[in-house]
Amino acid sequence: MCRNTLIVMLLMFSFPGFAQLDKEHEKLLAEADNLFEQSLYLEAHPLYSQLVSLYPKNADFNFKFGTCALYSGGDKEAAIKHLSFATAKGAKVESYYFLGKAYHLNYQFKLAMDAYKDFNRKADDKLKANYDASRQIEMCEFGLGLLSSIKDLVVLDKKTASAEDFFRYYTLDNMGGKILVSPEELQTKVDKKKGFRSVIHFPGNSNTIYFSSYGKDENSGTDIYQATRLPDGSFTEIRKVFGYVNTDQDEAYPYLHPDGKTLYFASKG
Repeated sequence: MCRNTLIVMLLMFSFPGFAQLDKEHEKLLAEADNLFEQSLYLEAHPLYSQLVSLYPKNADFNFKFGTCALYSGGDKEAAIKHLSFATAKGAKVESYYFLGKAYHLNYQFKLAMDAYKDFNRKADDKLKANYDASRQIEMCEFGLGLLSSIKDLVVLDKKTASAEDFFRYYTLDNMGGKILVSPEELQTKVDKKKGFRSVIHFPGNSNTIYFSSYGKDENSGTDIYQATRLPDGSFTEIRKVFGYVNTDQDEAYPYLHPDGKTLYFASKG
């Protein structure tokens, strides 16, 4: 009996990733896991970097380090390496989703779709509800189409600005009009509750403006709305733009071309 017990103990401590953590590393892991659970991936990244260097075969450490690497602004290929290892070694089901995300952000759309599909097959309904793997698959399909006509862009100049002030750096000399933040009268109760204010391009050749808003129902996220400025400076009641514009995902930053027919906007849908 003692011999069998000894064999079991040796197997436990020689199994990859099952190494016993000392008190110092247990404290490090607790701090890292606490940050990870709050989605503070940038802060957790250096902590998991230490852990995965000490325990390179630990599936959970590789999963969490790979996920942090994905969102820390570093090398996305490193995220693929660690998340691939984690999925192969039986890490949490979520590792398939984040592996898909890593491939996705590296423009490897087919591999991303395979990983997202693996997640959907392995995850239960409750877990799938917390992620948007099916939507990510649709985005990858769009990505494949976009890559078929990819263009090289040359950056002539760049500036760093806060999310609140970025629009102030645009020069509209060749476009006309001006960019401003939506006035309070164009904000709905839902917009105000969420503290959401749309950035609007106010054209110089039309009194009709287009902007994003949650409207009266936040279930479909932000959509593109329009309103017309009246002679007294007030606006007509806002109304949602019809046609193939709004989806059940967020739409924002609309811009109507001076031809009065072409509407540009950003969309998750």
